[in-house]
Amino acid sequence: MTIFNERIKVFFIVILSLLIPVNLNGKTLETKPDNYDRIYLGTAFVSLLSLHYLRMYVGPENPHIINPLGIDVSARNSLLWQNSTQTASFLSDLGVVSLVSGAFWIPALTNMPYYNGFHIIAESAIYSGLLAQLVKILTGRQRPYSYYKTRESNDVDKNYSFFSGHTSIAFAAATSGGLLLSEKYSQYKIPIFLSGYVIAALCGYLRIASDSHYLSDVLTGAVIGTSIGYGIYQLRKSWISAHTSSNENEKTFSLSKKISF
Repeated sequence: MTIFNERIKVFFIVILSLLIPVNLNGKTLETKPDNYDRIYLGTAFVSLLSLHYLRMYVGPENPHIINPLGIDVSARNSLLWQNSTQTASFLSDLGVVSLVSGAFWIPALTNMPYYNGFHIIAESAIYSGLLAQLVKILTGRQRPYSYYKTRESNDVDKNYSFFSGHTSIAFAAATSGGLLLSEKYSQYKIPIFLSGYVIAALCGYLRIASDSHYLSDVLTGAVIGTSIGYGIYQLRKSWISAHTSSNENEKTFSLSKKISF
């Protein structure tokens, strides 16, 4: 087992969401988090942790999906790091951490209130991981290292190949972070997204190189992660707009009452 895992990757995000500073680099929180917002993200995180632990007990002991697709076999034969699968796995962990850590610094570089920018990336990562855990339990696909017996596979985790949580989280963070940055730095939109997606794609490649996933697991994770990152970004922006409009209406109404008196 490598140093990093799904729990560590998102743990520091939730801690920061509960202890978010009022000011970062002179940037005031224009939209402060309420208790409901914190409970909402915290519940999602607890659910992710619970699934990660419970899957060892509720998951299938025998795989539901065994035989790999032809394209998966070809990709594995080409991309597998024969004697360095653990190294590849460790590097994929670092890649995911590097992207998700954008939740800390990317919001400080944007026009959006820090807490909301942080929430966009944090939610994207957590919900991507949560969905991945659910699908892994339901599908029970045998991992390539178990199918090909390249290393010991006595744990239940050997049947959680579909889809790649690493890849999903990486693309979710790259998408949400890229959208936030490109909003302010539109002239650098291409290099912003290119750098994020290159790291995310590298994470996917390393999941195949480590013999942890097949190509189809990685491609599915990339599509789902990108979709969740984009969806969370749009939903949070809509919420901010509605919240801002509501506050402005309240201020206008309060001002009009004072003037009338």
